[in-house]
Amino acid sequence: MRIRADLHIHSCLSPCGSLFNSPSEIARSARRAGLDLIALTDHNSSLNCEAFLEACAREEIAGICGMEATSAEEAHCLCLFENLETALDFSAFIRDHQQKVPLRSERMGDQVVVNLSEEIIGTVDYLLISATDLSIDEMEAQVHSRGGLFIPAHVDRRAFSLTSQLGFIPRSNYDALEWYHRDNPRIADYPEYPAISNSDAHDLESIGRKSFAFEAEAAGFAGLKQWLGQRGSGINRHPSEETPG
Repeated sequence: MRIRADLHIHSCLSPCGSLFNSPSEIARSARRAGLDLIALTDHNSSLNCEAFLEACAREEIAGICGMEATSAEEAHCLCLFENLETALDFSAFIRDHQQKVPLRSERMGDQVVVNLSEEIIGTVDYLLISATDLSIDEMEAQVHSRGGLFIPAHVDRRAFSLTSQLGFIPRSNYDALEWYHRDNPRIADYPEYPAISNSDAHDLESIGRKSFAFEAEAAGFAGLKQWLGQRGSGINRHPSEETPG
């Protein structure tokens, strides 16, 4: 089956995410946008993933638990996991390696953990977008040791990307590269990595505005991982499709 995916979405837990972005509303918006598979990737935390999976099940779409982790180089990286338990284990690991800059909610907004009914069940009082002390290679190794997928985020953006922080895209054990501009000619320079494009949605209206499609037996982590493994050879690759929301 052909699966349309958006694997970079923020909830109300991210300081830059809208408070309207509850897991329940994210799942509803994704269904309305015609998506089959979505991932919750808050900054350096997976604490809203339990409600997210419940919401996806209710809306009958597939969900993947993850986060957008910040390396010591201040590069953003998508870290995706097969199940909630593994995502929460990695979330606790990242918490232990992150700078604890006090959150100024009047400036950055609140960072709230919610349940399926959109009730606030917790908050995070340090700034979640702060960098960790883990290098990109160290972070990649930790994700793969947990059976996860490691994808450098928006590699061609001017901030918080491999390009902006390092000046180039070093070759390493990535499962894919996420490109902000799907028509970037530099994609052809990295044929060994599947090229994907996601919304990086921080509000409900942006969910699905950028997406990609792939073929798998079913929507979910296993199908995605298998497809990425097949595409990693660089044979018959093409940039991910971008579909307006």
